[in-house]
Parts: sequence; structure tokens; C-alpha cells
Amino acid sequence: MPATIPAEDCNAVPFAPVDFPMMQSHAIRFFGLCLWLGLLPAGWAAAAGIADHGSARALVISGHRGPVLSMDRDEARNLLFTAGADGTVRIWDPDTRSLVRSITVTSLRASMLAVSPTETRFAVLSTDTFHTFVIEEWDWQKAQRLFKIPLPDQPLFLRYSASGRYLLCGLPRWESLRIMNASDGSPVPFHPEGFGIVGFATLSRSEKILMTYRLTGEISYWDLASGKSLENLPSVPLLSHLRLTPDLGSIVGSTDNDLCVIDVASGTVQASAGLPGIASLDISPSGDQIACVSQGGALSRWSFAGGSLTRLPDPPSTSLRPSLVRFTSQSLAVGYSSGDLASLSGDASALSFPGDARAEVTGMAVRGDAVALATASWIKVFTAGLPGALRGGMNDTEAVQSLQLDNPFQAPVGLTFVDDTSLLVWQNAQGPGACSILDIRSRSFRSLEQPLPGPVIEAAADGNQCLLLASDGTLRIMDLPAGTTRVEVRRPGAMWATFAPENTVVVGGEAGDEQPGSLVKINIATGETDPIRTRNRYTYEVRYDPVTNALYSLGVAADGTTNLVTHSGRDFQDDSVVDSTPGEHLSASLSLDSATGALYTSLGRERISQWKHGSLAKLPVSALGTVGLSFGSGLLYSLNADSSVTIIDPEHSQRPAELSVFTDGEWALVLPDGKFAASAGAETRVGVFSDERPVQDIGAYLVPVRVAESRSESR
Repeated sequence: MPATIPAEDCNAVPFAPVDFPMMQSHAIRFFGLCLWLGLLPAGWAAAAGIADHGSARALVISGHRGPVLSMDRDEARNLLFTAGADGTVRIWDPDTRSLVRSITVTSLRASMLAVSPTETRFAVLSTDTFHTFVIEEWDWQKAQRLFKIPLPDQPLFLRYSASGRYLLCGLPRWESLRIMNASDGSPVPFHPEGFGIVGFATLSRSEKILMTYRLTGEISYWDLASGKSLENLPSVPLLSHLRLTPDLGSIVGSTDNDLCVIDVASGTVQASAGLPGIASLDISPSGDQIACVSQGGALSRWSFAGGSLTRLPDPPSTSLRPSLVRFTSQSLAVGYSSGDLASLSGDASALSFPGDARAEVTGMAVRGDAVALATASWIKVFTAGLPGALRGGMNDTEAVQSLQLDNPFQAPVGLTFVDDTSLLVWQNAQGPGACSILDIRSRSFRSLEQPLPGPVIEAAADGNQCLLLASDGTLRIMDLPAGTTRVEVRRPGAMWATFAPENTVVVGGEAGDEQPGSLVKINIATGETDPIRTRNRYTYEVRYDPVTNALYSLGVAADGTTNLVTHSGRDFQDDSVVDSTPGEHLSASLSLDSATGALYTSLGRERISQWKHGSLAKLPVSALGTVGLSFGSGLLYSLNADSSVTIIDPEHSQRPAELSVFTDGEWALVLPDGKFAASAGAETRVGVFSDERPVQDIGAYLVPVRVAESRSESR
């Protein structure tokens, strides 16, 4: 034991493993001196259990949409945490494979998940994988973000210290290490004598000694307060996917071609086996088994005993491609690139966690009390009763009424209401821009004229006319109900179009070499084009308010800022910025309440905002998952990335409700008070927790709502 290291720091480096996607083939590995072995953090046993909040909550039982990117476990509470490309962190009971919580943490991808060993907190990386890298810490019991820290690069690792007091990460640069207070994200000063790119770091139990692993293979120990180097040990370079054995005597990791077990006291290789391309690994709580996902998504398990590695019989192969592994107290959790999760028991039998149960909604439209949702298979219209079920004001004679028809295109479609009894349906994926009118009363579709040259990216209806904008810039104005083309022009780079007064259309998009500005007004009768003043380099959404004659546009300026701009005056010649956010926010959306003139936007990825009477207010509603907004009958509907629909009453302080439709067309409406309404086939797809404990008999939480639904094939 080096005399320079205080005795209280001996044997005191517990390990809470963290999975994260690697973008470089380099080592992220550590091993310790023997003097760092043997103690577990105090208070773990006392921390077991879930705190009592004395409230009820309901949630839809559904897994990730898209790949699972990271997994970690809370050993004290026996919980499994998963983060995914859908921007959610989901918390599971690994023994029962039941969903405990689902928290939308970002409108981007959620990855590099780390769970605090002592608090009800986790840290997660929110990223677009290119320009945006933000570490966020959340209190998962309150579903509340505590802080966020923007980073200039993709971090190489993310983990908590053993006590949960500090959060550590490393960046791919010379001054690599970042140490933050886990309570508020404030930086912890650390001024070492020298440094380099740090692939892994941890603190001793007393949190006076810092250990770092640099990508050259050097293990270093530092005095945290002074930055003085205490010890430097040569080790195996380019190790990654670090895991520490439960007895803290060895570490398990990988090189490009091998699975390795290394003695932490000497740095020597105790055992190794050829296994190229390891993407994820973990070691069992007993320390006698290792699980790996290697090249091609191959899942393997290994026995480690007597200083040697022995490959166990491979688990049965499946059509799914494993991407992550994490041992729990009783089994091995396997994450797949599809978003699925499974639990692998000791006899290699696989039991699935709940998968993504929601239907993939490709289009949403709202008019009054009616709400229409489209998938590639069907179109569902809630014609009445949904707002009443939400507000709890239904009587015995009322019902949630809905109509479901087969999607005539059997492809992703968008929707917009033409009037109270008809919907414009357009194909918005690959292929021609075919369009139809759905007559809700007769439950029949009528195809419009020849399809547009490409998929329709925007459509709007205004009385007896509609417009369709195709991806190649073709803009078609059609008379309704005849469906004949009145005007067709082409504006390459167009992204959005809307009707404006005096027989004009406003088009937003990219400014071309021969086209003025990113926002223009086109006279439908003459074809004359006039630019509308805007500071945005390109404009991707436009809304017109006929009550105030105001035009609103969302776009990105030359400096990369995303701006919400209001345009006023007879020719919209006066413009001013209502709100802005740094960086491109192309998923931001707008919706207008034509009765009050209130505009709603999800700009900024934080909270939904309301612009009303010249004042901007942030609603107490998250916009983290929002991909589209619609307004009707005093309610704001937010279509989210996971295809749930958040329903908000902007004029009251009630918590939002959540509507989910499932692949078979059944639906559930989760209410803010922990109760829920559902169609008969969806009652079992909702879980209820009271005082943070699962409710076995959920009948008392089911709101008695009459359901009147009609289903038929499209005609």
C-alpha cells in the first residue's frame, strides 16, 4: 500500500457499471490496486424499497419504440433502467418484468444511462449524435429534471461516485475529465499536474482519492483536493466495457479481439478468450458468470472460475439482434436493437418484457370534439365523448364514440379536417402523393385526381378548397368537393403552405437561387409571387390567424437559431421574433386556437408555450416528446414521438391526460388522478400504482365510460 494514500481510502472503490455506445475503438477500462478492494458503500441495505408518496398514478404498459441504447440497474431497489432512441427512460421490476415508470427525458436520443447508487436519481445523455450532447440528471421518483449540462463532444463515459455525491464523465480531449456535484451539476475544481484523454474515472469511498484510466493504458491515482499524482501504473491499453467483479479483485473487459479478466493488484491478465467485436458485457452478481454481446449481435455466456474462462452453451438463437446485456439479481436482461427486452434465466429460457404496444400514429387532426388518428393500417376518428371523458363530465346517456376504417393506402398518411363530417387523407411516405376524402357519415373514401409527383408533406383545407404540397415542391390547389385542380405551381425547396387572405397562399421553405426569400405569398389567380420579410434562412411551418390577420412562422436563421416569428400588416411587412432557441429544432410545432387567437408552440424542447394578446407564457406541460400540436374545443393535443397523445387544458391548471391507441385499434385514456378509461380490449394494458406500489385489482381506478365504436373495411 503506498504510504501516500490515506488508510480510510483502502479497499473502497465500489463499482456501478454503465453501458454506453462507443463511437471510437478505444479502451474504457479500469482496474485498481489491491488496497482499493473489499468494502461496499454504506447505506445500500437501508436504501432498499420505494418511497411512499401517497398518490395514485396509472401508466400504459408499453416498451421502447426503437433501439434500447443503454441499461443500468439500481441494486438497492432491484430495478432495471433502460434508455432508448425514443427519448424515454423506462424503469422495470426485473423479476416480474413489469413496467414501473416511463419518463420522457428528451426529444432526441437518450443514451449513456447511469443510476445513482444512493438517491432516486439517474443521469442520461441527450444527443442527436452529431452536434448536441447534454447530460441531464433526473429525480425518477418525481419525474423531474434537476439540471442539464451541455457538452462540446460525445462523452466517453458517464458514472456516479460510490456515494452518489459526484457525477463523472470524460471527453475526447486533452483536458478530458469533468467532475460535477450530483446535487446541482456545479463543477468540482480539479487541477492535476498533467492529463490526457480519460476513458474512465472513479472516486474512493472517502472521495479524497481519484482514480483515472487514460487511453494509453495508464492507471493513475490522484489527490482530489491538490491534484497531486499519487501513483501511476502501466496496464493493458485499449480496454473497454469495464466491469468490476463483486469481490473487487478483478476487472472484466475487452480489447478489439479478446475478452479479458485482469487482476487489479498487479494489472496482469488472469484469463482471456478470443471474442472479437464485443459491444456490451456484464458480470453476474455472484462473479462467476460473464455475458457478452459480440460481433454480429452474438450473445454468449462464460464461466469464470479457478482463473480461467469457459464458454457455456450459447442461449437459443432468436430473430432479434441483441445489443446490450445487464445482469439483475435473478437473471440476465438482454436489450435488442428493435427496442425489445428479454430476461434470460439460468436454464437459458427467455421471457419477454412488454414490448411497444402502441400503434405508430402517422397523422393527427382535431376539429371541435372530434379527434382523428391515422396509422399505416387504419384510420380512427373519435367523433364524440373524448373531451367529456377527460373532464369527467359524462352522464349515463353519453359515450365515447369512434369510427375505425381500413387505411385505403395501407401506408403512412396525414390527416386534416375539411369540415365537421369529412377528412382529407394523404399519403406522406415514399411513393406518389395520393389523396382521398373520407366521408365520416357514409364511412366511405373518394379518391381525388391524379396523385402528386411525390409524397405530400403538407395539406390544408379552407371551405370549398384544399391545398396539397408535395416533397418536390409541387403545390396544387383543388376545388372541393369536386376534387378538380384549379392551380398547380412548383416551388422547389418548399416545406409548408397555408391559405391566406385575398386569394393567396403563403409558402415557407428554403430560398433558391432564383426564388426570393424563405417565405413568400403567392396569388392563386395570377401566380404572382411576393416575398414576405423574415430573418430566417429557411421556414418550415406557417400558420395564419384570420381573426387578427397575423401570420406566424417557424424557421432557422443563418446563425442556427430557431425562431418563431409573427408577421403583421396588410402584406405581412412587419415581423418580430416571439420566441427563439439556440440550434435547429425542426420537430417544433405550431397550433392555433382560432376562437381566442392563442398560438401554441413546442419550440425549445422544454415546455409548450402560449402566445396570446402579445404575451408569451410557458405552460406547465413538457414538450420533450412533442412532434405535432392540434387544438380543438378548448383542448390542446400533443402527438408525441412514442405515438402517445398528451391532452392539455391550457386554461386550467390540471395535469395533462394521455391517450394511447394500440395496434389492434383499442384505446386507453390515462387521467391525471391515477384513474383511466379504456375500451374493453385495452383495460389490461394499463397498470396502476398507489403509494408507489402496484395495484393488483385496478377495477376501482377504471372510470365507467360507455364506448360506442364502429369498425368496417374502407369503401
